[in-house]
Amino acid sequence: MQERLKHLEKNQLLSTEELKKLCQNQQLPLETANQMVENVLGTFSLPFALAPDFLIDGKEYQVPFVTEEPSVVAAASFAAKIIKRSGGFSTKIHNRQMLGQVALYDVADFDKAHKNILDKKALLLSLANAAHPSIVKRGGGACDLFVERKDDFSYCLPSC
Repeated sequence: MQERLKHLEKNQLLSTEELKKLCQNQQLPLETANQMVENVLGTFSLPFALAPDFLIDGKEYQVPFVTEEPSVVAAASFAAKIIKRSGGFSTKIHNRQMLGQVALYDVADFDKAHKNILDKKALLLSLANAAHPSIVKRGGGACDLFVERKDDFSYCLPSC
């Protein structure tokens, strides 16, 4: 393990300070965990490893894994090595888009609610964008919404 850590430092993949933190075997404080997720009961540790040889868009990466299953890291490393020989992975962003959702429960008349939501679509999108103008300023924001019926509830899904 020390040899791998020295390799990371030598190749400037981690700073000396970052390496010290890795070697301290720090645990996530319960207070921090409690602020991250609901209903925290405790924390536990898993091995932290790197899968080497990921060539992505012409640049080499070491991909971090936190898992108890050794074959996952080995398989990822093996696949990355094979794919690297044929040029590596290439990525392309087609459209940066995120979906948000609003769940509506106990809707008495789904068809009426569906119609009302779509009738007010422009207003709802405008309100969503007014709530976060900095996102709109950077080219984002809500640009569409649709309604989808589920068994126990309905979704109103703003997107973009």
